[in-house]
Amino acid sequence: MPENPRYLRKQPPACHVLQGPTTNVNSPSQTNKRRGFVNNHEGSTNPQSSPTFSESSPFLSLLLLGFSPMALAARAIHCELRSPKPALPRREQPAPVQVAVPKPKSADSEGTKIVLQPRLCNLRSYGSDRVGLIRTKREGGDGGHEVSPFFAILSEYIESSRNSHDFEIMSGRLAMIVFAATVTVELVTGNSVFRKMDVQGIAEAVCREDGFLHFCHSVSFAFQSHAITGFVFFPVINLRGGNQMSAVLNNDVRPLDPWLPLVDSVDQLIIDMWITVPSIHTPTPFLSSLCFSPKPTHQSFYCAFQNGAVSTLAAVGEDLPLDYGEWFPKPDPSERRRAGVLLHPTSFRGPHGIGDLGDEAFRFIDWLHNAGCSVWQVLPLVPPGRTANEDGSPYSGQDANCGNTLLISLEELVKDGLLMKEELPKPVDADRVNFTAVADLKDPLVAKAAERLILSKGQLKSQLEAFRRDPDISSWLEDAAYFAAIDNSLNTFSWYDWPEPIKNCHLAALEDIYQSKKDFIDKFIAQQFLFQRQWQKVRKYAQMKGISIMGDMPIYVGYHSADVWANKKHFLLNRNGFPQLVSGVPPDAFSETGQLWGSPLYDWKAMEKDGFSWWIRRIRRAQDLYDEFRIDHFRGFAGFWAVPSEAKVAMVGRWKVGPGKSLFDAISRAVGKINIIAEDLGVITEDVVQLRKSIGAPGMAVLQFGFGSDAENPHLPHNQERNQVVYTGTHDNDTIHGWWDILKEEEKSNMQPLSQVLNYLKIKEEDGISGALIQAALSTVARTAVIPMQDVLGLGSSARMNIPATQLGNWSWRMPSSMSFDSLEPEATNLRNMLSMYGRV
Repeated sequence: MPENPRYLRKQPPACHVLQGPTTNVNSPSQTNKRRGFVNNHEGSTNPQSSPTFSESSPFLSLLLLGFSPMALAARAIHCELRSPKPALPRREQPAPVQVAVPKPKSADSEGTKIVLQPRLCNLRSYGSDRVGLIRTKREGGDGGHEVSPFFAILSEYIESSRNSHDFEIMSGRLAMIVFAATVTVELVTGNSVFRKMDVQGIAEAVCREDGFLHFCHSVSFAFQSHAITGFVFFPVINLRGGNQMSAVLNNDVRPLDPWLPLVDSVDQLIIDMWITVPSIHTPTPFLSSLCFSPKPTHQSFYCAFQNGAVSTLAAVGEDLPLDYGEWFPKPDPSERRRAGVLLHPTSFRGPHGIGDLGDEAFRFIDWLHNAGCSVWQVLPLVPPGRTANEDGSPYSGQDANCGNTLLISLEELVKDGLLMKEELPKPVDADRVNFTAVADLKDPLVAKAAERLILSKGQLKSQLEAFRRDPDISSWLEDAAYFAAIDNSLNTFSWYDWPEPIKNCHLAALEDIYQSKKDFIDKFIAQQFLFQRQWQKVRKYAQMKGISIMGDMPIYVGYHSADVWANKKHFLLNRNGFPQLVSGVPPDAFSETGQLWGSPLYDWKAMEKDGFSWWIRRIRRAQDLYDEFRIDHFRGFAGFWAVPSEAKVAMVGRWKVGPGKSLFDAISRAVGKINIIAEDLGVITEDVVQLRKSIGAPGMAVLQFGFGSDAENPHLPHNQERNQVVYTGTHDNDTIHGWWDILKEEEKSNMQPLSQVLNYLKIKEEDGISGALIQAALSTVARTAVIPMQDVLGLGSSARMNIPATQLGNWSWRMPSSMSFDSLEPEATNLRNMLSMYGRV
């Protein structure tokens, strides 16, 4: 890439299956605990002629109804309740998703037959662990031979009543099973299921105080754990010990559990329900592989579930088969304890003043594998800030999606035939990265390789063209290429100073830019392809070695970036395009006046109207780069600190409400399961905790933050949780040895943290702190432990990666020249022994 004057300018920083006791539908004490869908159809059979059933489970109910391969159920089945059915007007079949909901009237009677009208629900699954496709045999279902036995029988039963819609069932619990079978096409992922359900039938249900579905004038839903048993496709949730949930009209939603039905409005009521279900590791259809067998045997009553529990649908005291233990779930490999190392690629040794994606990256992966590690954490891979006051920061990068071309290995370009060996510069033995000097050295050579690639023919050129055509790539790459071309040409402080037509992305102006800057744009795209190609080779090798790459995503992006310039409507800008409010955090342990980051804030209302499309594209890009990734400043999704753009310090800001779970719901619907880690450090309030738990994301704990207060400190090892990532320190912390030296100084002032550490870890001062703190991290219950490479090597404060709220000298640390990965076998062996001791190999 030609020299960019911006480098010298200042720029803004950038299933569970539910269990319950058995009940009898005819028991007076249990009558009011039956809820279903009441629909007054003509021709309904007299409920008084209905047989009596003992309802110990919905599956037993299915068997009683004749659900077996040899016999289909009758068209109408009734339950016997003890009061007349309420008079309800006949209604036409409503729309499948949104319906007008009349104010429900409670039924003061017993004996009402509970009726289900089928085909009123849409059911879709989202996630990445795809294990099979399930289709029903109903009209348009295209099920054929792929239908599991359970679905085949149930869907035929539904089809038998499709003309009259006179579909009667014996309980609300069975109604939920039948609703699950009204799906046309179901792509099962083993992660979660999203359901939008017609609720008019629910609103017409028999209303009682204690029920499966309880309706009052506010249409409050109370799901009780004893009401549901044993089936994963229920549109309800695992209530974990009988907690209740409610969603009230007028948008008055009081979350008592992460998975809440969400009420959109009074006139159109949509219930969104999520169900966490077990991961399936066999390439068989989801239902049949889970738990259900249509044969009337004991095996059809046992289901294996995620947390090692078995829900038995048989009666208490009933005999168990000798092999019933086989129905327990096998250990999930994805849930095993693990450990890894934090080391950014810029910190590798290399001949050109910076680490890169060449041989040293592969040697590090080998070293991780030999050390028993299964995680490699990196910092953001975006093009870093290259100005004097933000030298090399990956958290104030030039673009949220582009790769850092300074990481491209020149030696790999030689192997690809895009550079000559004689063209490579003389080796530079630098202990720290000078980003401006590295850019001056490498950018012209990478640009030359890109130009040769464009003019070439063959497989590599075809891969470049495919890369450029990829819609997930082009959605951000073209904006980034245009932005870089304009910025390189105009040489202004920011895009705010560009001519009006270009500043506001007028089509004619952009066409002129393309015609005049086509060579630059093409080379920019080719350089991004070269980065992508080298990174994917590294990532593929890591996967082959069993190493998961954990990336890092800053929540905010820099103002002077293609992200803001091309997407102004998604940011809080004034009419002229200047930020109204900027990002930061209030005063904390790192700064008495807070941290003023200066990045523009998102217009979350505008983003929500757009379906969060910008964030969906960004998440897709992260999934393309990483196996999992940490979102920095996760708390900003619950509530964010907004500082007036003219302010000099962050402490004058104020909290504002973030998008919350609606953002992650939209992302999950669009891209499936995302493996994120929530950076929940700093000022963490209860809304942040609940948001993190609602999406199942692990949080973070940092041992260095655990000392200096009381035993309730959440960062202390005994307070950590399984769904957590524990660190000895992060890129923002000092090394263990540097932290230890500071504690010694504080001990002289009678601040006592040193004594607390020694007592807690049961060590003496001369024993050495690095090994003790690493072992403390590895011994916690947290599923993942990550150790910075500086701590593995026992280095001091000079190896620190970043000092928050400072600008000079950060991000430049590199591995000592005396420490090649080949020479670090003793350290690998020592780390592997510790990982083995704590079950993390």
